[in-house]
Amino acid sequence: MADSPKAVAEKQRYQLAPGPLGHVLAEFAALTGTRLSFDPALLANLKSDGLQGHYSVNEGFDTLLKGSDFALDDKGGQQYSLKKSAKVSSSAAPTTSAHESVDTLPEVTVQGEKITRKLSETYSSVAVATAQDIRTHGDQSLSDIMARTPGVYTQSRNETWGIRGVPVTGFDDQGPLSLNNAVSVFVDGALQTSSMVTMSPLSTWDMKQVEVYRGAQSTVQGRNALAGAVIMQTNDPEFKNTLTLQGNLGNYYQQGGALAANAVLVPEVLAGRFALNVQNEEGYIKNRVLDNNADPRRSINARGKLLLLAGDNTEALLTLSHTDYHAGSNGVTQLNNQPQYYKLNQNTDAFDAIQQNEATLKLTHQLNKSWALTSISSGTNANYQSLLDFDQGAVDSEEANRHHQTRLFSQEFRATYQGDTLKAHAGFYYGSSRIKFNDTLGVVGFGSVLMADGRSQIRNQAIFGEVNWDFDPHWQAIA
Repeated sequence: MADSPKAVAEKQRYQLAPGPLGHVLAEFAALTGTRLSFDPALLANLKSDGLQGHYSVNEGFDTLLKGSDFALDDKGGQQYSLKKSAKVSSSAAPTTSAHESVDTLPEVTVQGEKITRKLSETYSSVAVATAQDIRTHGDQSLSDIMARTPGVYTQSRNETWGIRGVPVTGFDDQGPLSLNNAVSVFVDGALQTSSMVTMSPLSTWDMKQVEVYRGAQSTVQGRNALAGAVIMQTNDPEFKNTLTLQGNLGNYYQQGGALAANAVLVPEVLAGRFALNVQNEEGYIKNRVLDNNADPRRSINARGKLLLLAGDNTEALLTLSHTDYHAGSNGVTQLNNQPQYYKLNQNTDAFDAIQQNEATLKLTHQLNKSWALTSISSGTNANYQSLLDFDQGAVDSEEANRHHQTRLFSQEFRATYQGDTLKAHAGFYYGSSRIKFNDTLGVVGFGSVLMADGRSQIRNQAIFGEVNWDFDPHWQAIA
């Protein structure tokens, strides 16, 4: 068998649940980025014990096909098909020839629910954007994905969006102060604050997959998911050394750069990944009173990941991220009953600014081929500040200043079972949300005339579980 580029690469760790051999082979091919062609009739009624451990591409296929009377036929260029093993006599061969093959598309799996499923077998209304989709469409932010997702509406700069007509912040919109959103957004398991969801563009650089769930997800994602949820998963560290660079230039002095670096720190034990995306733009709106650009934008997104493999059955994934976003005012003024889209007449240099830090620790222990234990701990610390020209003019000097501090913490313990016909999970969840706010309305020269100063806190505990039983090839019971 000729060695393909994947076959000579360093081994990777895989955890594939038992199931029909054809399905498991297709899932492994999708994970490894290979193209596998075979006639499904060849593998009818054949089962697989799944795949757990470290394998190269060829070793993984050989292990899955062991005892099946079939072997992998390497066509070159990471293209494979199946052939009869030499030990099998022609009289035992099925009537369908191995050369009568069909191409199998890479299988898309949904990761946002507690039980991993194929997209075709997911009963939730979900739209999935894979890394390939993001590259094909040139998506730079979550807003770009939302703009082409049915059942979702969005506006420029992600300020207002929603699912099936329900705003992300709910109908009782409290803006950045809200702790009761109608849509939850998670990045690598960390819940995003309301200000980050509605103000920041949420970069898709080095993104592995984005899942947009339409409809209530409270039984799976918890509170703040009555209208839906968005699950964003970035690329995890791999045991290979890679470096990806990207740069961009555009009108209105748009300029930016991004990098993604992956490194093997300890072979087959510790790997790290670092991603950075920096963007700047002067904007197209001019403040004629202050004689400056009214809507400059600056964003910095940095993320680091460490993957530790403690034996064949236990792994730890630590994710640290930092976001710094600053934007001016993109308001519209009126002159002689005509809107002025490119000019502002305000005597306040208005802005919105967010600084957010996140940390997530995911621990996974595979008890056996079917049972797995998972712990996910996450914390978010965000500071939001804004300055608004309250009178929206050039004569008076009324300014609104807002300063919010948000702290989020969550802990989840989960046990998952995946068998041939039964899939289930059960677990416990605890979440805490705290926000301190200080909002003032002042007149320049007179000080503050109105002030709102306070705090809000919400705690949430839940016990959850789900059982999926395939009691018939065409029927499934879900509880």
